[in-house]
Amino acid sequence: MVTKNQEEWAAMDEAARKAHLLDEEKTVFGRTVTNAPANKKIKGVPQEVGIGAPGNETFNHFRSILKNEGDEAYQDALAEIWKRDPDHAKKIGIPKPRAKAA
Repeated sequence: MVTKNQEEWAAMDEAARKAHLLDEEKTVFGRTVTNAPANKKIKGVPQEVGIGAPGNETFNHFRSILKNEGDEAYQDALAEIWKRDPDHAKKIGIPKPRAKAA
């Protein structure tokens, strides 16, 4: 499943749009129909459960942050996961964040 840009969306017929939205719901929220309850909610708001969502990060998720958002965002993401879930950080083999300069 890949997010469509405006031109791709405009070129799709109604059936293809509907199929794409259902696929997106499955990938992002873990549900097969848009009106079904999400697998995980916090204060009534559906939470993402796909790859890269909090608690479901991968090594490649962090490499893509470094590549696309830069070292500062990468270090912030490393610090956040090591604080929130150090066992998961160890399991996926990501390094500890560098200490911030004072």
